[in-house]
Amino acid sequence: TDIVLINGLLHVIFAEGLTDQRYLAAHPPGAAELEAHVADYPPARVAAECGLPEEAVVETARAIGNSRTVIAWTMGVNHSVQGTETVALLCGLAAVTGNIGRPGAAPFSITGQCNAMGTRETGFTATMPGYRPYDDTTARAELAALWGIPESMLPTERGKAYPDIINAVVAGRIKGLWIIGTNPLVSFPNREVLEYGLSALDLLVVQDGFETPTTARAHVVLPAAIWGEKEGTYTNSERRVSRVRAAVDPPGEARPDFEIFLTIAERLGVMDRLYPGWSTPADAYAEWRRISAGRLCDYSGITYERIDACGGVQWPVPADQADAGAVPLAGTPRLYADWRFPTP
Repeated sequence: TDIVLINGLLHVIFAEGLTDQRYLAAHPPGAAELEAHVADYPPARVAAECGLPEEAVVETARAIGNSRTVIAWTMGVNHSVQGTETVALLCGLAAVTGNIGRPGAAPFSITGQCNAMGTRETGFTATMPGYRPYDDTTARAELAALWGIPESMLPTERGKAYPDIINAVVAGRIKGLWIIGTNPLVSFPNREVLEYGLSALDLLVVQDGFETPTTARAHVVLPAAIWGEKEGTYTNSERRVSRVRAAVDPPGEARPDFEIFLTIAERLGVMDRLYPGWSTPADAYAEWRRISAGRLCDYSGITYERIDACGGVQWPVPADQADAGAVPLAGTPRLYADWRFPTP
């Protein structure tokens, strides 16, 4: 009932004139339609459908509308069957009340893992590296040129989402699975379906720093170093890039993920083509600075030396602002202070 609740909060905010009129004047598209839609969600309906006291709905809406508010949520929202819609509504709730781009105010997703931000920015999850949409022809051409490859080598759409991967395993369309640093036998909602799917795989590889119920089912376990045993950077939920250094060597046969990836690239005979000259995480970070330049998550001005000097730096920091001039030494404290967004 998350969506019913948020619609109810918006109902009260519109009905009692608690919207930020400056924001709506700057961003009018959609506001009238939203107000008309949430008119169908009075507090009485929300209270009945959500199992909440009616006055709690009203008081919460007034608190958001009358103060600077951080609207925080965790992975239960993001992983729900209506995750995209719920997050969009939470961002909309922050926007229409002016709780975005200001000190003490933000929609804020508290992610489940220490480097969730970093993996989304650099990887091929919902977008190509640097938040480049798969269907953006300009972004595709730019990335292909940076890598010196034909554009046709880039995926044309995002890969399967987590539940879709498991469904494809169960249906026999995926024959091999490589699970890295996660334990789906504990975290996946439908354990019986997952157990059936994993048992049907031709090959299950699990790469982890711990023995888990998932490693127990693997054909191959790749023992991985954990955070205090390897080098690199993490990016947290407030866009702060921090360095991590190995405090101790990995035990036994465990190796850092980075080393495992490079070793497999060598065994596959693609090391020189994919990672020419790479030997340490600093090589990957240098490439990421190059690839992210000019994007929303611009790391090009965030050097290891700057991270060390500041104890962490918040992107974006373009390379031409790498000193303490136009951007504070520790980076950009908040986005969207000008209420301009990277959307059409």
